[in-house]
Amino acid sequence: MHAMLPIISGEEASIEIFGKISKGIKKLTVLIVVDTEIKKTSYEATSFLSEAQRKAEEICEAFGKKRKSCEVIVEWGDPISKIDRNARLKGVRKIFIVESESEFVKKAVEELKKRKEYAVEIIKTK
Repeated sequence: MHAMLPIISGEEASIEIFGKISKGIKKLTVLIVVDTEIKKTSYEATSFLSEAQRKAEEICEAFGKKRKSCEVIVEWGDPISKIDRNARLKGVRKIFIVESESEFVKKAVEELKKRKEYAVEIIKTK
């Protein structure tokens, strides 16, 4: 199965996530979305991107050790539309979203669950 782990806030990018999502997955797409509405300055965007890229590579390295395929994609813009577009283009069957109290994450889950092309699963980190 091909799955996606979008990184929107940086909270979801942790190696602990690997153990919760690796079962049954043959290929993982880690999608880093830099939301230009939230990251107003280039410093904020660069800082977020640098940290997200580092964590995404840790996750991909862990997948590689299990002989599974992993890719990292970076997009700029509206996270919900970027997640949906990339999931449909890549043939993703499941999107993993880390549970959060953020209103934005709740809205994203609600919007993405309306799609029939893929399933959305909430991951609890604690």
